[in-house]
Amino acid sequence: MSKKRFLGAAIMVVLAMMLVLGGCSRPSATCTGCVESQGLSHMSGPLDLTDVATAAAPGLYFAGDSDTGLYSAAANQLGLATGGIVRLTLSSSGGVFGGSAFVIDVTGAISMDGDAASHFNTSVGDLTLEAETGSVIVKGDEAVVTAITLDANETVTTGLSILVGSVSGLSISGGLTDVGGGTGALANGDNDLLVAGDFEVDIDANIDGDLIVAGSGGMDISGGDITMENDETLSNDTNGIITATVDASGWFVISTGNLVVGTPATASLALNGLDAYVEGTLEADGLARLDGGVDVIGDLTISNGLFLPSFDDLTVNDGDWITPTTLTVYALDSGGAVTITLGACSNEGQFLYLIGDDANDIIINDTNVRTSDGNAVTINQWDIVAWVCQDVEWLELFTITNS
Repeated sequence: MSKKRFLGAAIMVVLAMMLVLGGCSRPSATCTGCVESQGLSHMSGPLDLTDVATAAAPGLYFAGDSDTGLYSAAANQLGLATGGIVRLTLSSSGGVFGGSAFVIDVTGAISMDGDAASHFNTSVGDLTLEAETGSVIVKGDEAVVTAITLDANETVTTGLSILVGSVSGLSISGGLTDVGGGTGALANGDNDLLVAGDFEVDIDANIDGDLIVAGSGGMDISGGDITMENDETLSNDTNGIITATVDASGWFVISTGNLVVGTPATASLALNGLDAYVEGTLEADGLARLDGGVDVIGDLTISNGLFLPSFDDLTVNDGDWITPTTLTVYALDSGGAVTITLGACSNEGQFLYLIGDDANDIIINDTNVRTSDGNAVTINQWDIVAWVCQDVEWLELFTITNS
């Protein structure tokens, strides 16, 4: 063989080796059992990594960073590690993120769609949903009654805390806010607050709608006030014992039932509707107007005078009958000397005052009356006769002449 032919053959062998080894892969000269590739390498079969790999030493990694890569965590599990710590484990049941933190940094929207119940669970620390701009919106299924449930850790004594800005406060728009489970018979509409236990307010509670106390505990106001600014009504819808209204003029009006302050010590006391009972002292610094009777079991102290509002000027004629039905003061006048009759009384304990208003004699005959001397009573100008009802008769208490 000539030298030229031998040199050409040698060049062809070298080129062939370069095509096989340099373009694809070749045994490494620096790593025992390693294969180096300087170009594109093709694999027609599986890559079988037989060494045991961990998050600290994954089976597939980049040169110079041997603790970051992929490894087989267990059967049917693929692990992704960075810095020797597992960050993501994919298995036949899904994926699990690991590490001390997991951040999703995207410019678009994040969507999660699941056909089964889903959980965000933190075994240590807090779960925080934070929006640097805008709002955090948690939206449940509108067709489900309890669409959103906030369940605090049962082992933490502070329970569920919702912290909002100092200006806007906590705003719940629409639906029912149910604390502790509601009463089925109580009708709850939109924007209602239902508290199964005690509702305690240390400062002010502004209620635009109705305040309904359905339990037997009542309402305790320890150191504040109940302020009714408009035509609000305080009522008992079950049996109608109390229906009270503050009208536009500022009157506290009880339209049905009775007003009882304290526990009645007298069991036989009859409250017949629109009555007021005070176990302690009833003090009126201004005008106390009483249209009905006054039953005083203890002492009655009047410091600035007693005014009887049912005052009537009455002109009588001879033979007239007068039948007072309420506590009444009559100023009597006539066209001359006349004789009148008092009708039988019906309100035992009722007082009646008759005053002579002119110079004519007005004789009250002895029918239905009981006088101090058993005779008829004559009233002249400025005379006053006081009576009280006993059974059906008017008993003369006293007579003041020419007062």
